[in-house]
Amino acid sequence: RPELLSPAGSAPAMVAAVQCGADAIYLGAGDFNARRSAENFGGELEAAVGYCHARNAKAYVTLNTMVRQGELTRLERTIEEICREYSGQECGEKATDTEGFSGKDGRTTIFDYWSVPSIRRWYNGGKCDGKNLNDEEHKIYNVYKCVLNLINREDAIVKGDFFDLMYVNYNNPDFNPHRHYCYIRKHKHEVVLAIVNFSDCESKILVNIPKHAFDTLNMQPGNYRAVDLLSGKKHSIPFSESVPLAVNVGAYGALLLKFIVEPSITDKKSV
Repeated sequence: RPELLSPAGSAPAMVAAVQCGADAIYLGAGDFNARRSAENFGGELEAAVGYCHARNAKAYVTLNTMVRQGELTRLERTIEEICREYSGQECGEKATDTEGFSGKDGRTTIFDYWSVPSIRRWYNGGKCDGKNLNDEEHKIYNVYKCVLNLINREDAIVKGDFFDLMYVNYNNPDFNPHRHYCYIRKHKHEVVLAIVNFSDCESKILVNIPKHAFDTLNMQPGNYRAVDLLSGKKHSIPFSESVPLAVNVGAYGALLLKFIVEPSITDKKSV
């Protein structure tokens, strides 16, 4: 089907385009694009891409200018910077080095004579096998590996409709909106319920699911057997507008509960 591709010269323009139904946006993140006069995106690039993907929209980075022979090296560096802008996060890089910045401020260096410790350990003298990563880094790396496979494999994540659950949980005494996040994705009869804990300690979280979610996504409440896509563990969950869903989520952890849901009674009648 045709897709609507919209320019996004700034963060507000990107938000407006996605909220108004754009299937994809394109933005500039360096000097080599025809949108140099726009505000463009620097360190906000990852956040911009994440915002689009969470709403089932694509994000394209433009490199669409004439390049002179003398600019090829700088162009190559620009592409590398875009690709490695957040290098190390997949290994849990703590970014505590002071090189190039004033103090230990949680940022890695921009200078090419410095390197990221966790990536050095993963690189392992060119073998790129991660054997020198510590146990914590191995754990985080495997989570990233799992998530990157899920976003290409699970239809509910790749193609599914998105339903935000935050608005019914802001005043929930058993849900901390500053540390917890939740939403639903649904494709056909497949549902993925995501519950994330950004706290540094394990949390018991109760999630309210509104009637509007069941009506909008054509889902019937009930008790369902779910599997956590991150751990493979099975869960029995009450999926209901009247009973909050209670789960335990580890520190800096998440649950991606996948299950097959029955269509709503109204939807059955229409069939």
